[in-house]
Amino acid sequence: MVPIINHRDEDNSGGAGYRIELEDQRVHLYMAHSRPFNMISLVAKDPVPLKQWTHITMSYDGSSRASGVQFYFDGVPAVMEVTHDNLTQSILPHNYATTFDNFLGIEFGSRFREKAPVGSGLDEVRVFNRALAPIEVAYLHAGVKALSGSPTVSEEAVRAWLAAGTPEVVAAKHALTAAREAQNKLVSLIPQVLVMGDSPVPRPTYRLERGLYSERREQVPVKALDSVLPWDDALPGNRIGLAKWLFDRRNPLTARVFARSRRS
Repeated sequence: MVPIINHRDEDNSGGAGYRIELEDQRVHLYMAHSRPFNMISLVAKDPVPLKQWTHITMSYDGSSRASGVQFYFDGVPAVMEVTHDNLTQSILPHNYATTFDNFLGIEFGSRFREKAPVGSGLDEVRVFNRALAPIEVAYLHAGVKALSGSPTVSEEAVRAWLAAGTPEVVAAKHALTAAREAQNKLVSLIPQVLVMGDSPVPRPTYRLERGLYSERREQVPVKALDSVLPWDDALPGNRIGLAKWLFDRRNPLTARVFARSRRS
């Protein structure tokens, strides 16, 4: 993983905040209250090209929904895959940490124990206090050249951009922001407890040669050890299936563990 922009607490402190990074040449976004459940995460469908500059823009409307996030590569909207869409509370970092997990604020191209690869670069970072319209993103990338020949600069896009600046729309946006902040404060007063759950998109697991994470071999299927008790394909491939397999009357593991505990 290569950090691009990082503004979040460390994992030992809850992980609240946001992070844009590169993994396998694809742009990832994490925007979280607490990872991995209460957060938004998206990944670009297409990789960014190597050995050339890419203009990356992220626009967010504050809706706490993945649909409110839009990425652009070189001024053109990017196709994003949603991996998590369950943000219900503030993403503001708590600004506290353990002894070895200091909160460093916003970081560019770096993170604690992570550095960008040799030969990479980050330049001309800009931060805006509102969501950008597609026509504005195109202009940031190509200047006046974007006003002709760009698929994002249509008559409809120009009308939408002009309407966004009218007093009525501006007032409505301010009212919506105030309502969201009030709701967030109310929801934040409700105590939460951690509950284990399954990821919406199961993460593949591989056999690691000599235990090295960089030495992946064949993918490991979601099942238990057939050498102990053959796996029933009718069982769900999750913790419930594992529990049913483990406590099957034919499974010798439960009896062995019980007998060993009695002797001890």
